[in-house]
Amino acid sequence: MPSRSASPPPPAGDPSDDRSNMSRVDSGKMHGWLVRFQRQGVKHGKFFSDSAHGGADAAFDVARAWRDERLRALGPAQASDASRMHTAAARRKNRRSVTRTGVTGIGFQVREFSAQRVPYVTAYWLDADGRRHHTSFSVQKHGVEGALRLAARARAATAEWHGERPRTEQELYDAAVDRVRELAETAR
Repeated sequence: MPSRSASPPPPAGDPSDDRSNMSRVDSGKMHGWLVRFQRQGVKHGKFFSDSAHGGADAAFDVARAWRDERLRALGPAQASDASRMHTAAARRKNRRSVTRTGVTGIGFQVREFSAQRVPYVTAYWLDADGRRHHTSFSVQKHGVEGALRLAARARAATAEWHGERPRTEQELYDAAVDRVRELAETAR
């Protein structure tokens, strides 16, 4: 997947250079502008290549015109659009919805090494600067309960960075153990 570098801010007071909903992509052989936005739960996006439009400035102009036309046709953003995803409650709900273990910050995954399937229990957290970290514990090496206990210990130590009610290692373990056992059983 191409990396997306942050584009420089538009010049102060120049509304013709508005870059909202636009980002610059410069990765490998891909160079251009990516336009993305959401309306009524539907995501809209399009990539405008420098080479297809005669350079970065021309690609920017075409991308901005496409964005402006689509936004005029679709109308202004509503409270039900992407803005709702930037609330603390929405972020908590999103984190809960993606965990298979039922515990935010504790995951389960199976990796393949030379055609051998190896299950892991993983702890995820954000550091004080908002960077994401993780550590994994092999079920083969530690057993299901041992791997989960190590992940719960790692996750319990990071709760204050998430603004969550601190949960002890034992609370995290108890909340996830049944589901992790099920996942480990189906991974065999």
